[in-house]
Amino acid sequence: MGKIPVFGIVERGGKALSIAVNETTSEKLQGLIKQNVAKDSVVNTDAARAYFGPEQKGYSCRVNHSAKVFVDNMASTNGIESVWALLKRGFYGTFHKFSGKHLQRYVDEFDFRWNEGN
Repeated sequence: MGKIPVFGIVERGGKALSIAVNETTSEKLQGLIKQNVAKDSVVNTDAARAYFGPEQKGYSCRVNHSAKVFVDNMASTNGIESVWALLKRGFYGTFHKFSGKHLQRYVDEFDFRWNEGN
């Protein structure tokens, strides 16, 4: 079985939400952003084009990882990278394998650990 992408959002200093997705198209990712992020929020992301459509223009900050830029003023993806690090530690250290059938349950568990552990 191939890899299954996981989309994640984390408030600065707040809660995380991660969702196993079956596709990473612009429509899918922009829809998830629209559903889960307040309209006038500042959104920090990497430079992938799929995250943003015309309605997000003006309140998004992109960090260009391919140019070795990881923090640009207040824009960074360090929050979500910390969520992924917690998930990976659980994968490598405890579970060793996540089945595709139950991937969302694993992701939910680590979102809970992030949200309630801080």
